Amino acid sequence: MHTSEKVAILDAGAQFGKVIDRRVRELRVECDLLTLHTPASDLSEYAALIISGGPQSVDGADAPAYDPAIFELGVPILGICYGMQLLNYAHGGTVEKKERREDGAFEIALEAGCALFAGLGASTEVLLTHGDSLGALASGFRVVGRSGDLIAAIECAERRLYGVQFHPEVDLTRDGVAMFRNFLIDVCGFSG
Repeated sequence: MHTSEKVAILDAGAQFGKVIDRRVRELRVECDLLTLHTPASDLSEYAALIISGGPQSVDGADAPAYDPAIFELGVPILGICYGMQLLNYAHGGTVEKKERREDGAFEIALEAGCALFAGLGASTEVLLTHGDSLGALASGFRVVGRSGDLIAAIECAERRLYGVQFHPEVDLTRDGVAMFRNFLIDVCGFSG
């Protein structure tokens, strides 16, 4: 069990990486912005991980390198955009190009019972910017958010793994700060 209340933000080339850092710090949680390829052995001081978005495809030849052992650290993980796709892919799910991209503000439907969305109601408006989407869901995960027929959020509550296809760190995501608070305070148990 970790005694620290420190988060590692693993950057996969995000356009909003520093904004994620700012949102976490605004909730009075210490964090460091590191590269995605940081070895799991260098992450022992962190009690949670956030994996950022990025422009690549997780199964592409130019995908950023990562240490699969990060998923065995036993700490809560929040994957954002690319981070959600990597979470699904690394656990045996698939990621694929869909017929349509989603770029802009969209209303998404939320499933009840997801800690990440506690107190938010049945839907919320978010900023989506992606061409790849989840195909087959990894074993042990459930869909907790949808944008039409596309998967917008997943969770494996037992392992405290959460993924969102949108950007909770930007102002265009109406309840983004609440989502970070739910993750950091309720899921991770940080005092802030």
